[in-house]
Amino acid sequence: MSESKKEFKGSVLNCDKLGFIAGLGTGFLTFALVTWINPDQLNDIISVGLVLGIFLMVFGVFLNRKGNSGDEA
Repeated sequence: MSESKKEFKGSVLNCDKLGFIAGLGTGFLTFALVTWINPDQLNDIISVGLVLGIFLMVFGVFLNRKGNSGDEA
């Protein structure tokens, strides 16, 4: 039973890492597209805020799941 739980935890952590990388890449692509389409300072500030918000949400979910796995308790 404990071995299958460890495998499940590992797969969940791997999915979180993939989601984290995908979210980060999507944020950077969104930022690049917005700044390329309309390179205005106000839009740059708004897009930076959106990218940081998305990054913090994804990173927060990643840390929350990592903490809930109980590996470093």
